[in-house]
Amino acid sequence: MRGLPVVLLAWVLLSTLPVAESGAATSAPLLFDTPAGVREASSGVLPRATVRQRRASARLSLLTHPDGSPALGAGDRVRLNLFDDASFTMTVTDVSRHAGGLTWSGSLDGVDLGSAVLATYDGALAGHLSMPGAVYRIGDASDGTPVVEEVDQGALPPEGHPVVPAGADAGARAGETLQGVLDPANQIDVMVLYTAAARVAANGTAAMRAQVNLAIAAANLAYANNGLNQRLRLVYAGESSIAETNDFTKDLDRLRDDATVTWLRNATRADLVPLLVDNGAAAAFCGLSLCVLEPQLPPRARPQHGRAPRPVRVGRPIDAVAV
Repeated sequence: MRGLPVVLLAWVLLSTLPVAESGAATSAPLLFDTPAGVREASSGVLPRATVRQRRASARLSLLTHPDGSPALGAGDRVRLNLFDDASFTMTVTDVSRHAGGLTWSGSLDGVDLGSAVLATYDGALAGHLSMPGAVYRIGDASDGTPVVEEVDQGALPPEGHPVVPAGADAGARAGETLQGVLDPANQIDVMVLYTAAARVAANGTAAMRAQVNLAIAAANLAYANNGLNQRLRLVYAGESSIAETNDFTKDLDRLRDDATVTWLRNATRADLVPLLVDNGAAAAFCGLSLCVLEPQLPPRARPQHGRAPRPVRVGRPIDAVAV
């Protein structure tokens, strides 16, 4: 019996290791090549938030067929071998198509509260893994090299306090109509725009669109994991002619005043319109949103410019700038 405490201690230590996988888990195909070197760099995350990074060539044929249809379906598993000490098996729970791309959402086997999302668009891959104590991203380095990286979220800048306009500016701008449109109360339509600088920083249109699809899928997975009925629906994604100023407040004003954005918003009936910019490592915030006061509207109807109905006047973010 003297050896029993040692045996129990060893079992406890092994059971807490997140990379420990069963024999069945190891049978899942590897998404990435074998981990080689680790380097300091960033795939779109601010350099100060990057803990470590390595080059990682993905086997995209595991995710999609040559015709673009998903090769990995709900219930299938894939092994996300990020680093030598960080390898996880993902069980897919949902496969969705977003504006020409595909996303896979799922859980991490044997990891309490572990989740993962993968997104592809025209050959580009983006991904996000989250668990207590660690966050990982999949994307490109600044030179276009595909990489995986561990991220310190505590090193990222905070979210800016929402801007609430006052007086006449709190209402609809020129070109914004208040024609009610019926839609499900739990559906939030999103039109994502990005600047030319953001597209360049993301290493091209395909990589940028993969990041957009990833953000939508990650938000929906968070809603599902928390038992919420709300879901985001991507109704449009594309580059804007807005020239960013490195000032979030000015960029937010430009977003709301832009005639093309207003036309697109009315055409797509978007509830939310984020603008992705490239403010670099000096960004003061990770994002800034605009809230407006809503007039009373009929139930289950929303204005065509995208402001959600409420029985009273309340503040709600409808436009946002994010880095």
